[in-house]
Amino acid sequence: MTVPGSTTAIPLDPLTTALVLPDGTVHSRGTLLSGQDGEQELLSEAWLFPREQATNLQRPVRVSIGRPSGSVETYLLSADGTTAAVEAHPPAAVLDPPDPRWDDGMSQHSAMLETARAAERAGDWSAAQVAAERLAVHVHNDLGDQHPHTVLARELQGHFAVRARDWASAARLHTSAAAGRNRLLAPTEATARTLKNAVYAWMQAPVDKDLTETGYTLAHLLVRVAPGSPGPIAAVLSRLGSTGRP
Repeated sequence: MTVPGSTTAIPLDPLTTALVLPDGTVHSRGTLLSGQDGEQELLSEAWLFPREQATNLQRPVRVSIGRPSGSVETYLLSADGTTAAVEAHPPAAVLDPPDPRWDDGMSQHSAMLETARAAERAGDWSAAQVAAERLAVHVHNDLGDQHPHTVLARELQGHFAVRARDWASAARLHTSAAAGRNRLLAPTEATARTLKNAVYAWMQAPVDKDLTETGYTLAHLLVRVAPGSPGPIAAVLSRLGSTGRP
């Protein structure tokens, strides 16, 4: 059943995401659901939380499920437990006009930023990483987590990590920056670019327990923010399915 387009009036949040890996295991809310149960039984377990949300809120909530093919199934779950497939959820919100702090050059942190840029011009990527980390820590302590400059500083760290071929750090930092851009309603083009960088770095990194967790975070973010990107979703899910369990 398809719900008419009027469902876009329902808020995007809460939106619960679940991932189906190639072997049929399901990841939802930080937990890998596996065992003797089949895929449908595992998905039923993943549905318990949004059903509880819909009941408690007494209004519909949204669910997105990423599949190994890279496709994303989207559903609307009503307070009475009725589940309806919908063509798509509305896109993530952005500010219009954009917050000018995304493009103001972080002038109040210009000295620390210039130290990082000087190392960049010299091609000294290790020094650039160190300078960018100092900048990011300073900006976070100064402005907190809910500020565009904090996200930009983290993104700069990720940029230098890519140049240093420190793929693990780059994947973690770009994933965090993409989540921050989405959370702070940044322009979609920039969020998409940061997500692309996160996927590229994560696919290059040797995956251990921590990077596996980063991969799950990244996959859920892709399903939520970029459901029309089957290639990256499929690539991340495929690698998660072949790298063992965290």
